[in-house]
Amino acid sequence: MVNVIWPKVCRLELTQPLLVTLIQPIGALCPWIKTRWPEWFLPPTVIFKRPKPDWEEEYATEKQAYNLSKPLQGTVIPYFYGEAIYGESPALVFSAIAGVTLLDLACNEFPVIKEEVIEKGIDDAFKALTSYGVEH
Repeated sequence: MVNVIWPKVCRLELTQPLLVTLIQPIGALCPWIKTRWPEWFLPPTVIFKRPKPDWEEEYATEKQAYNLSKPLQGTVIPYFYGEAIYGESPALVFSAIAGVTLLDLACNEFPVIKEEVIEKGIDDAFKALTSYGVEH
């Protein structure tokens, strides 16, 4: 199932064949299998992000930034799994992030979170990013 988040960003629910499901535990024991066939070890939901028209340089820069900030993946930023072809164009493949978005909070769809908690989380994320030379 594909859920379009923004025109160039899609959430993709993956269905894996039984054989792949059976092989996944072996990947933990034999890392070369995971290196050879990384698509077998993707999580059930991934995010595809395609480049905007005429934004090839920004797309390449984003890919490079994710490669340079690997230690932050999974904590401050999503895991970057690499690149794939989606809808006849290249797409960056990321882990999906679970939780409540700032937009959800702004729309009062979820319980209120204290502003200080949100501010601290954002500040911690920016500090981690800048420690790797990332500038927004």
